[in-house]
Amino acid sequence: MSDTNAASAAEVAKVIRSAMFERSLMLKQVAAMTEVNERTLGRILNGSHEPRPDTAAKILKALNPSAPAAYADERHGGYALSNFAHYLGYYRAYRWAFSEEGRAFRTVYRFDWSKEARCMVFHERNVGRDKNGHVADYSQSGEIFIGPSTGHVDLVTIASGSVRLIKLSQLMTHVDCTMRGFVLTLRRRAATHLPAVSPLVLEQVGSDMSEEEIAAAVGLVPAGAETQRVLALLRETEDDYGNLSLTPRGGADTH
Repeated sequence: MSDTNAASAAEVAKVIRSAMFERSLMLKQVAAMTEVNERTLGRILNGSHEPRPDTAAKILKALNPSAPAAYADERHGGYALSNFAHYLGYYRAYRWAFSEEGRAFRTVYRFDWSKEARCMVFHERNVGRDKNGHVADYSQSGEIFIGPSTGHVDLVTIASGSVRLIKLSQLMTHVDCTMRGFVLTLRRRAATHLPAVSPLVLEQVGSDMSEEEIAAAVGLVPAGAETQRVLALLRETEDDYGNLSLTPRGGADTH
């Protein structure tokens, strides 16, 4: 458990205890007020459970409505966590495979709130095996920016002087619980790296995934009905969620 998360858990436990003492509440009454089950609340109180940021925010809002809200700093867009708490959790992410034409590749993302970074952050799990059978870890982490004027969600990774940018629509909870956009990254070719762009679709899974589920999800999407569904999503995203200005296949535009 990290120091930041431990502090958050302690803060939530303190709010629960204070509310129970000051208002003479039973644990089942706190459960009804917060919409968090008694077992989970009990584990938070005894220190054996670390609540997810969205659960912590729900408890604090219900029991301590006057508590200051969490906001991203101005550099990240100044967004309020309360407006985006439903973004927190796990997603299956789909893009074109850079190594096999016409195939889709799947990874797993997790969105969290970071008190230290003062913004939402993401972690992408992308661990597999290379062509020689060796374990290859291409996982990424970074910070989440949300522009108040554009509404787009930017996932930015900066490592060793290199930047990867993902630009997505906001989460469409009223349609299909996806975020859609494009990823600009690098792919290895021979002894160098070249820019690579792909449409990207994040499908919300929920607040929890087991290690087994995450490991099974990462890799090329298996052939079959699932592949056809994912390929259709990627083609739709490519057509409707971006503007790729490329040279026409028939030749260069001379105008």
